[in-house]
Amino acid sequence: MMDYENCYRWITYKKKAKYEAAKPKVATPAKSASSEPAEPSLMEQFADPGVIGVYAFWITAGVGFSLFKNQIAEPKFASGEWEDIHFDLGEIMSKFTSGGSGAADVIAAPAVSAEVVQSTVDTVTGALN
Repeated sequence: MMDYENCYRWITYKKKAKYEAAKPKVATPAKSASSEPAEPSLMEQFADPGVIGVYAFWITAGVGFSLFKNQIAEPKFASGEWEDIHFDLGEIMSKFTSGGSGAADVIAAPAVSAEVVQSTVDTVTGALN
């Protein structure tokens, strides 16, 4: 989630910077300090019930998961009451594992000739020009 938020903010920042650079410079009246909202302090952020709720949820979920894992799941797996989940892929995996060494066969026989690649490149560059 943090990667998405950071990337989104960076893209928004770059778009805003590009827009501001392209915008003509016009003299604007001076803004007073009270017209812009101040950023909330750390204590004001924690006074918000939504922020406290999110933190409480994540802490509770982490504690609950660790309790389940350590007190319920691990002893049952150790005693043999529960077993690991295994899927029998049967024919699907036999198609990938039978007949040859796999990667060596793919490397030895190119699937596409150089002429096909060149014609594709020519078509794309022709469409872009």
